[in-house]
Amino acid sequence: MRSLYTLILNVFQLGIFFLSFLIPRKRGVWVFGAWEGKKFADNPRSLYEHVAANEVDLTPIWIAKSKHLCAELKRQGVRVYYYLSLKGLWYQLRADVVFFSHSHSVDLLGGAVWRSKCRYQLWHGTPLKKILKDDAAHVSKESRVYRRAASFVFPWLKNQWDFVSSPSDFYSKIIASAFGSTPVVSGYPRNDAILPVAYKGGVCKVTNIMYMPTFRGDAGASNESNGLMQEVLTLAGFDVARLDDACEAMGVELHIRLHPVNKLNASLSREIQLSRHLHIQDGSVDFYRAINDVDLLISDYSSVIFDFLLTGRPVIMAAFDLASYIEKSRALYFSYEGMTLTRDVLCWDDVMSHVSSFISAGFSSEYAERYKALRDLTNKYGPGGASARIVTELRSIGF
Repeated sequence: MRSLYTLILNVFQLGIFFLSFLIPRKRGVWVFGAWEGKKFADNPRSLYEHVAANEVDLTPIWIAKSKHLCAELKRQGVRVYYYLSLKGLWYQLRADVVFFSHSHSVDLLGGAVWRSKCRYQLWHGTPLKKILKDDAAHVSKESRVYRRAASFVFPWLKNQWDFVSSPSDFYSKIIASAFGSTPVVSGYPRNDAILPVAYKGGVCKVTNIMYMPTFRGDAGASNESNGLMQEVLTLAGFDVARLDDACEAMGVELHIRLHPVNKLNASLSREIQLSRHLHIQDGSVDFYRAINDVDLLISDYSSVIFDFLLTGRPVIMAAFDLASYIEKSRALYFSYEGMTLTRDVLCWDDVMSHVSSFISAGFSSEYAERYKALRDLTNKYGPGGASARIVTELRSIGF
């Protein structure tokens, strides 16, 4: 049924695509979308808000694929239109520049924006795991006959962009390879609101801990991916009662936020809900709106690690399933052991031992040195200014 709907939508877009040759783009109309049109979040949101607040000669438009989201954003004062509404179609057809977090064909109506003068890929994170043209599974999928035929008939299905945001010079080489587009070293707009900390006496204040693992298996939601995530937790000794007691002893709260494609099973979810100090976050709130409230991050292969380094707060890199992850999910761009901040974290007892150490003693000199080196390698700029840099760059070339 979904495949039939997709086919019908693409046939409709074909008409919109031909119409786009007749409708001129309007300078200053900048259109934004994110997360399959279902969220007002991430880099596009931060850049949209900057443009709306500071660039009076530009017309920023948010496009949503959810009528519920449209209604909510209108109440907030966002200039938003449903992607298939007359005004939504009109602004997408008139857009001079379009911005998105995943692709123009999933975040916006591809057939309407394909011929925009500038398609700007803001993406949604600094890749540790291989993506797009560097990911063998993705290349294999894109090379299938039906996929190549579909991209020929419906050209907006091609992953082609004019610019891609890059967080550092080091990562620009990776981004150029993965995206096949020109990287712009701007940093990420979503990090503009980060407020870095400087600990007095080196001791870390830790109250709220966030655990944010990346997905396993395919990027899409699936029982297989959920099963692999559950397996990781089980093998690493994720014992709710034991962790609850440890949090109680240290005076901390542990928040669990899985990747949007993953869910915990009902039994574990219920156990966490009944605990005193463990909490599940459903992802309805943009993490980057609350990043300054997180005192310590636990993650594995997620790009959030590199963003969080800008806060100056402790990061525990917990790759419980490194060999299995590389075999079953994704290859990595470089040696995890060579760049990790916390070596030999094999289970949740190891994690909580690190938490205790940060609370009592702060950063060791070795950890602080590795932290700074990794932060500088993956972020050319400190927090703030990314949105302004992107706008300045685009204005300098005539947009």
